[in-house]
Amino acid sequence: MKNKTFLMSLVIIAVFIGAFWGLSKNYKNTESNLSNSNLSVANNQASFQITPIDSNLLIKQHSISKGNNDAKVTIVEFLDPECEACSATYPFVKKIAQEFSNDVRFVVRYMPFHQNSKYAANILEGARAQGKFWEALELLFVEQDRWANHHNPNPDLIPEILAPLKLNMNKIITDAKNGKYDNLILEDQSDGKLSGVKGTPTFFVNGHQLQELGYEPLRRAIMEALQKTN
Repeated sequence: MKNKTFLMSLVIIAVFIGAFWGLSKNYKNTESNLSNSNLSVANNQASFQITPIDSNLLIKQHSISKGNNDAKVTIVEFLDPECEACSATYPFVKKIAQEFSNDVRFVVRYMPFHQNSKYAANILEGARAQGKFWEALELLFVEQDRWANHHNPNPDLIPEILAPLKLNMNKIITDAKNGKYDNLILEDQSDGKLSGVKGTPTFFVNGHQLQELGYEPLRRAIMEALQKTN
């Protein structure tokens, strides 16, 4: 009888030890999961707390812009007129500008990376001086494969490409070859580097750099910015 009582006591003790060990293990796993979960939340929060670039760096007095200066959302694009990706994204940028014409202001800055980029930017500034910047930019993008083919670029075709705009191309070309707007373009380039621009096109929506190119990412960023301002 005593042996039987002793065995029963051992069984009960073993059950309590097993239960305690199991609870202890579950507690540690739960604690670990909570810790990892909190870390994940902290990391996710951090990714949404990116400090915007100072607007005084992104936008200068000379910057060309389209839209209401008091618009709730300002999009700054660093572009290169000789950049294929800039040409490819131009149609949806134009669509966005039309879709949000009352709420969005577009600002263009130059970021020359290619052989004839600075020359082409000078031409765009010459067209701007004659009131045809946006029209000239669109034509240079549409006909980019003619004048800016990377294997055989031919910027001498630009006057022919811009002929429909009825510009004083002699003055524009002369000024461009003399680098009339070089200082302005190089200031854009310097500001771009300080803002973290490493390629073109690069977009900033209310100072925050867009991480993904495309119509939907840009539209989504605009909608989020509009919600924050309401």
